[in-house]
Formats: sequence, structure tokens, C-alpha cells
Amino acid sequence: MKLIENWRKVLTSAWSVWLMGGVVVLSGLETAAAFVSPESLDVSPALYSAGTGLLAAAAILARVLFQQSLAAGTADDDADSQ
Repeated sequence: MKLIENWRKVLTSAWSVWLMGGVVVLSGLETAAAFVSPESLDVSPALYSAGTGLLAAAAILARVLFQQSLAAGTADDDADSQ
């Protein structure tokens, strides 16, 4: 396995990384709430699950969309290495 050239830029700028971070937070809250009480989230389980699913789907879409800021970083990196 080899990291992509601009992995640091991707970790800080890619929408997919931010969206998946949101999925991690929501999943963690859901798990923690299960240990405390079902009512602690004050949101219907169906709505919460739908929100988590939509966030995960958005992360997949964001991963394949062109993101100008990431492309610009790659061009700058190529120019610096020459």
C-alpha cells in the first residue's frame, strides 16, 4: 500500500474526509446513547439513521467529485519537485 502524493492536503481539505468524520461522530453518539438511554438523543431512530446514511452517501459522492483545491495542490507539488 502506498499513500497518494498529496495525502496531507486530502486529509485536511477533501469533503469526503470531513463527511466521513461526521459519520464517525454520529455513529459514536448513537453507540454511546445506547448505553445511556434511547431517549438521550431526542431524535427519532429512523431520522437519525437516515441522517447517518445520507452523510455516508454524500462522502462517497464527494470522493469522486472534482475538488479544485486538491487539484491545485497537486500542480503546486509537481512544480516544486521539478
